[in-house]
Amino acid sequence: MMERNMEVTAYCNCGKCCCWEHGLLVSPTHYLALSQQTRTLFPIPSLRLKRRRKNPYQDEKEQKTFIFDKYWTATTLRGCVYEGKTALGDLPKQARPGPLNARSLRKPLRLALRVALAPWCLLGRTGTIAADLDLYPFGTRMYVPGYGWGEVRDCGSAIKGPHRLDLFFNSHGEALKWGRRQCRVKVVKPNKEWIDRQVLVPGAVKGAVKGIDRAIQCLFGG
Repeated sequence: MMERNMEVTAYCNCGKCCCWEHGLLVSPTHYLALSQQTRTLFPIPSLRLKRRRKNPYQDEKEQKTFIFDKYWTATTLRGCVYEGKTALGDLPKQARPGPLNARSLRKPLRLALRVALAPWCLLGRTGTIAADLDLYPFGTRMYVPGYGWGEVRDCGSAIKGPHRLDLFFNSHGEALKWGRRQCRVKVVKPNKEWIDRQVLVPGAVKGAVKGIDRAIQCLFGG
């Protein structure tokens, strides 16, 4: 395990903080923007002819050409609507502290609601982290103070270098609340846990020890 100071930002799948605009395609290079004047008492729809910008998160072959669609409006890499799945093809998850974690015990009402209404959500959960895959391959586990344990299962064109991470949050409000922080992050790369360094220990024993560690994490981690 190693520790690094990292710049940790938040992302979600709401799309409210991203630079997209719905419009009507009128030519291969232009679209008719359908926006609203929000400064007035009653929002007034307005139409403007705009030039299509290349989406930096998609290849040219993947650029959408539907008649009515959402079009990229930003000139910089300020964000992108999350498509709903990670780079591994599964659904992203927000980290959740275990029932015996100090964060859970400080909120007894929320913990009681989890027990009563959603007992399957009682145990802790590992969150989804996006990182530079050249440095942190899929399966790398990280502990971010204030967020909990997460696993690298996603990536992004703007996430480069050893000191950049993105954490997934379920809601836009929680993502904004986290914002951008400097954190001392614990990093455990695949097959680099303490038990993996025990050369004489059989693989089955190593797997059992890792399973016990995960179970403890579900109860106390977060």
